[in-house]
Amino acid sequence: MLHSVSQIRFVRQRMLYAGAAINTKGNVRFGMGHIYVMNRYPHVDDSQETTHVMKYIFPRQFNLHNVFTSKTSSKDTAQRCKDYTLREHEIRRASSNQGKKRCGNDDSKNVKRAAPPRRLRGEATLLIEKLRKRHARCAYVELLRHYCPGLREQSRQGPDAPLLKNNLFVGALVGPTDTISATCKPQSRPSLERTSFIDAASPVAQVSAFCRAVVARVFPDQLWGDGDTGLRNKTHIMRSIDHFIRMRRFETMSLHDAMQGIKITGIVWLSPHKLAGNANMASTDSSKRVELLQEVVYYLFDSFLITLIRSNFYVTESNVHRNRLFYFRHDVWQRLSKPMLTELKDSMFEKLKAVDIKKVLTNRATGFSQVRLLPKETGMRPIINLRRRVQKRVNGETVLGRSINSTLSPAFSVLNYEKSKQPERLGCSLFSIGDIFPKLHAFQTALEKRGLAGKPLFFAKVDVHACFDTIPQKAMISLLKEILRTEEYCVTRHVEVKLVEDRECSFKALKPRTVMRFPVRAWAVGEPFDFGNLLDTEAADGKSHTAFVDGVVQKIETRRKVMSLLNEHVQSNIVKIGKCFYRQKVGIPQGSVVSSLLCSFFYAELERECLSFVQDGNSILFRLIDDFLVISTKQETAERFLRVMHAGAPQYGVRIKPEKSKANFDCKIDGRALDRLPARTDFPYCGKLINTVTLDIRKDEARRHLSGRKSHTSTSVTFR
Repeated sequence: MLHSVSQIRFVRQRMLYAGAAINTKGNVRFGMGHIYVMNRYPHVDDSQETTHVMKYIFPRQFNLHNVFTSKTSSKDTAQRCKDYTLREHEIRRASSNQGKKRCGNDDSKNVKRAAPPRRLRGEATLLIEKLRKRHARCAYVELLRHYCPGLREQSRQGPDAPLLKNNLFVGALVGPTDTISATCKPQSRPSLERTSFIDAASPVAQVSAFCRAVVARVFPDQLWGDGDTGLRNKTHIMRSIDHFIRMRRFETMSLHDAMQGIKITGIVWLSPHKLAGNANMASTDSSKRVELLQEVVYYLFDSFLITLIRSNFYVTESNVHRNRLFYFRHDVWQRLSKPMLTELKDSMFEKLKAVDIKKVLTNRATGFSQVRLLPKETGMRPIINLRRRVQKRVNGETVLGRSINSTLSPAFSVLNYEKSKQPERLGCSLFSIGDIFPKLHAFQTALEKRGLAGKPLFFAKVDVHACFDTIPQKAMISLLKEILRTEEYCVTRHVEVKLVEDRECSFKALKPRTVMRFPVRAWAVGEPFDFGNLLDTEAADGKSHTAFVDGVVQKIETRRKVMSLLNEHVQSNIVKIGKCFYRQKVGIPQGSVVSSLLCSFFYAELERECLSFVQDGNSILFRLIDDFLVISTKQETAERFLRVMHAGAPQYGVRIKPEKSKANFDCKIDGRALDRLPARTDFPYCGKLINTVTLDIRKDEARRHLSGRKSHTSTSVTFR
C-alpha cells in the first residue's frame, strides 16, 4: 500500500519531554545522541558503514520498513508512524534473511553485506560520505552556545551569582562550560516556588537559527541541487524547518508541505548512475527521483531534526500559555527542575530498593508511570503520565503494553455506575464548569419565589492546596469499600462509529471519514439492561451521525477484583524518575482516569462532616475538584464557611491557600485580611464570572492577562 505524501506527517510529539544525556560527571552532554546512527558508526572512510547509514536514509530502497509502503502496528507504536531512530535489529534480521536465501543454509557467517542499490551508487554514495564527514566535523556545542546562549553566557557573572531576569530569580549555571553539575544548592529551593521559569526558555527564533545552522553545516548543498535551483530548494527547506519549530503543540506538518515547491530538475545525484543530469526524463525516472528526494526530506525532519532538538532541548508546553511550546536548554532545565524533583522525592515518594523493583513490577497489573514537570505562572506542577503505553518483552519481541488508564477502565466504569446509583455521595460536586449553570439557575429561581431576588448575596471562595497529593490513602480505600456495594458487575463495551470530516489533507477539500470509539459501561449482575435505553440516552447527548453496535465484549468483574485494582493504584502507585523507581507514599495519582471521581467522592464526605451548615436553604455550595464556592443570603454563613475551611481538616488532608481565597465582604482569618472584592461585582470562579446580584454568568476574559502580559489567542489555536 502506497501512502500519499499528504498522509505522511512528521510526529512532532517525539521531540517533547526528552531527557538529557548525562556523562559520568553528572553534566549534560549536548550534540546528537549517542544512539544516533552516525555516532554509532564513526568511521567515515568505511564504505560498508556508509552503506549501513544509507539504510536509515533510504529504507525504501533497501526493502526495509518505511512510511511510504509499510503498515504501522499498534503493538509497535501509539503514533501514526514508527520511530526509526534505532533500527539495528530490523537491519540485522533483513540481512540474515537475505543471506539465507543466497546461501541456502542458516549459517549467518556467510551473510554478505548488501551493496547499495544501483540507483544509489556513484554521486548519491559520495554525498552520503560527505554528509558523514560534515557531521563528524560539526561543532554542535559551539553552535548551540552561539545561537542559544545559556543563563551563564547571558549573565556574564560568576558561577555562584544568581541571574535576575525581569526581576525574577532563575538561578545561575555552575562551571565554565555549557554543562552543569547534577547537584543543586539547597538555599535556592525556596525561591523556585515563587518563580516563573518561562523567561529561562530559549526564544523560538534562536532555536530555529541553531537548527538551520546545523542543517546547513551537515547536509551538503548538492543534496538540494546546483545553481539557482539548489539555492531555491535549500531556502524552501530552511523555511520549512523554521515553520516546523514555530508550530504549536498539536499542529502537524506533512511531507507534502515540506516537499511543496522543491524542483527535482537540477539535482544531479537523483539521476541514474553514469547518466547525464540534463538528459530527458521518462515518467518512471521522474517518479523515482521524487521518491529518493522524499526519503531524504523525511529523514531530515523525522530522524535528524527531531533528534537534534531532543538532544539539546527540553520542549514543553506551560500551564498558562496553552498550546505554545517552550524550548529549554537541557542544562537550564536541569538547573531549574532538579530542586523541584528533589522536593517531590522527599515529600511524596519513597525510593524502591533495587532487589524489590523486579518483583514489584512483575506482580503489578497497572505497571508504572513517569513524572514530568509543567511550568506554571509561578513554579512548576508535577504531571504523572498515566496514558503512556510502556514497552515490554513478549516472546523475545518488544511490544507496547496497555497504559495504566486503559487497565483502570473497568474500575472507572464501575465507579460511574455507583455514581449514578448513589448521587448523594457526590455532594455538591461539579464534573465540568458547564454543570454550574443549571444549579445556579435553580438557586436563582428559589430566591425569586422567596422574594429575595436582587438582594445582596455573599460570595466566598477557597482553593485546597495540592488536593490530589494530600488525600490520605487509607481513608480513600475505606471510603471505596463503602461505595462499592455490589459483589459482581457486568462490564460491556459497544462500538460507536461516527462520520467526521477528514482534516488530514491540507490542500484538498475535506472528505468524510469514520472514527470508531469503544465506550465501556457497567451495571450490576442480575440487573436488567436494555441497550435501547442506553442508545436513547447517548443520542440525547447530541451524538448525531453516529451508528451504535451492541454486544462487542462483555466481562464479569467482581467487587474483590475491582477493589484490588483500586487499592494497587491508590496505595502502591509506582513512578519512574530518571532511572530510579519510587512509590507514592501520600496522596492519590493525579492524571488518572479515576482520580477526579475519587476526589469528588472523598470531598463529598468532607462536605457532610464539616460543611453541613451550608445546606440551610439560604445558601448553595459548588465544588469543582478542589475549588469551593459558597453563595449565601447570610454573611455569617459565608464567613463561617471561610473559617472552617481555613482551620483545615487533617483527617481529609485539607489545607487552604490563603492567597487564593476571595470574598465580596470584609473577613479576617487569624488576623489576616482575605482578598476582598466589591459587594456588587462579577465574582471569578474557575474561569467564569458570576454577577453577585443577578447571578448572570459569563467567561472571565481577565484570565488572558497573565503576569502583566496578554495571552494571545494564537497560543490556543491549532491549525491542521
